[in-house]
Parts: sequence; C-alpha cells; structure tokens
Amino acid sequence: MEKDTTAGLTSEQLARLLGVSCDPELGAEHDHLSETAGQVLDAYLAGASNVATAGFSQLPVGSGSRGGNRTSSLGEMLIDPMASEDTIAAIRQYAKRMAAQRASEAERAAATALYFAAIANGLVFHDRKLTTLSYDALQVSLGELLDKAWLSRQLVPLLEKARAICRARAI
Repeated sequence: MEKDTTAGLTSEQLARLLGVSCDPELGAEHDHLSETAGQVLDAYLAGASNVATAGFSQLPVGSGSRGGNRTSSLGEMLIDPMASEDTIAAIRQYAKRMAAQRASEAERAAATALYFAAIANGLVFHDRKLTTLSYDALQVSLGELLDKAWLSRQLVPLLEKARAICRARAI
C-alpha cells in the first residue's frame, strides 16, 4: 500500500525535511544544523511584523485578532485561536513552497516546522485538517517534530494539542 504524501513528497522526503533521518555519525555538523534550524525558525516566527516583506502578501487583511490589524508576528499568528482559516491556510501554502525551494537543510527544516504549525492551528482552533496526510501519519510527523531540540518552545503546546487530536482520530 502506498504511503500518504504531501505535495508529492514521500514520507521519507518529509522525514528528511524534518531532519529525522540524520545520521548520528554527523556529530558537530548535525549539531550545527540543529542550532541553525532553530535560529532560522526563531527568525521566521519573530518576523512578519510587516507580513508583505516576509512573502505573505497574499494573507487577507485583518489576519490576526487584534482589531482588524495583522498580528505582529508569524509566531503569534500560528498560535492565535482567532487567526482566520484563510490566513492559516495561506501560511501553510507559503511554508510548503518555502520547504520545497530553500537551499539549506536548516531553512527547509524551519519551513517544514511552520507548515506543521499551520496544520496544527487548523486542527486545534478550527477543527480542520489542512493536509491530505492521514491522522496517523500526521501524528507521527508531529511527534518527530516535537522531538527536535531546535523546535521553538512557542509552538510546543499547539503541536502537542494537535498530536493528541490526531491520536484520538487515528484509526
């Protein structure tokens, strides 16, 4: 039976994007990748106070919950229960493109984390699964992401809630 894919990626490719298939013999190179992925993710999350400059010009006006103004950072949008479904779907699409286009492993890993955070927002706050991945596959991917030392603590509660939802819905 063929495994679920996302944007044409196999589960192995998706795992590589998350850095879950790293060779333990990489040593310092792996440590540097983890540190760099964390720095890139933190920059993505802190950025987008001007959403258009971060490539999010397609986000609808009034994306966040603050009186019709965009939320001040991408990280805040991802954990905001009041962020619109359209905004979250746009972030997911943009993160998917970023993950496919970025040159460095760290950038791809950080973009993939944004992708899963957007999916988690959809599940937790809108009861929508914004992916074709099965709940079982999504639960596994979220768990692998949560195991990453470089993952921003800002995203952990959201991703844990989404993983619990997936666990409950997996058949």
